[in-house]
Amino acid sequence: MLDKEKILHSFSRAATTYEENAVVQKKMAHLLLQQTQKVSRSFSHILEIGCGTGYLTRLLSKSFPSADIVATDISETMLTQASILQTGKNVRFERQDGENLSLNTKFDLIISNAAFQWFNNYDAAFSGFFRHLTSEGLLLYATFGPETFYELHTSFNQARHSLTLPSDIRHGPPFASSASLADYASNNGLFCHHREKTELLYYPSVRSFLSSIKKVGANHTPTSVSNNFNRKLLPTMISHYEQLFCTEDGLIPATYHLVFGQAQKQAPASGTAAQCG
Repeated sequence: MLDKEKILHSFSRAATTYEENAVVQKKMAHLLLQQTQKVSRSFSHILEIGCGTGYLTRLLSKSFPSADIVATDISETMLTQASILQTGKNVRFERQDGENLSLNTKFDLIISNAAFQWFNNYDAAFSGFFRHLTSEGLLLYATFGPETFYELHTSFNQARHSLTLPSDIRHGPPFASSASLADYASNNGLFCHHREKTELLYYPSVRSFLSSIKKVGANHTPTSVSNNFNRKLLPTMISHYEQLFCTEDGLIPATYHLVFGQAQKQAPASGTAAQCG
């Protein structure tokens, strides 16, 4: 279980460092924007879930200047930073939890970039999306899949084994698979399909990789991990990471497993569905 208060604290602290360190998240934002252009329709009411510092918000504002855009996030600090960076006049920022939406408006586009991985209750989230979509509305999202940070999780498991610590503890959020996301959507009246891709980033050291995670606010770990942390675990993990994955050039790789989803209330006609991503 993820602690929302700790997640909120992590992202609030990262409000001023997020933008320059969110390399993969920016790529995801552009791919999402491309998807809005592939569906060959205009949008007049757009809801963004987890806008962060507003990178995708700015792209949406420029692409849909006539649309009313509501950009939401759980962090007031992030919303403040987003409003400072935002230049479009068609955007309204509002604090909302994407899992528990409480808005009185329906939207023809609900879009979210790199936020779903912080949900505890996907059923509640997709139920809320269903309620807030118009009859022909579209849900587009990008999130991280189970293979994200494969190297990090492998190294932690190796370190736990060598230190004879419990090995069934995962560091970081439990990334949902595309199949699981499709089931959650279907259970809540939404027809969904997905596309996946992998991005590999390289860092000068394991610590610089960990620092980049912290600077985008993604360093929160479940309570079970915090309660079972050993002071030798981190340096041991780093040693395993370097031994297992360091390249010939001395760089540290990190896998980002990207999942792009597209959902709507009514099943698309055969052969007419746009592809995700």
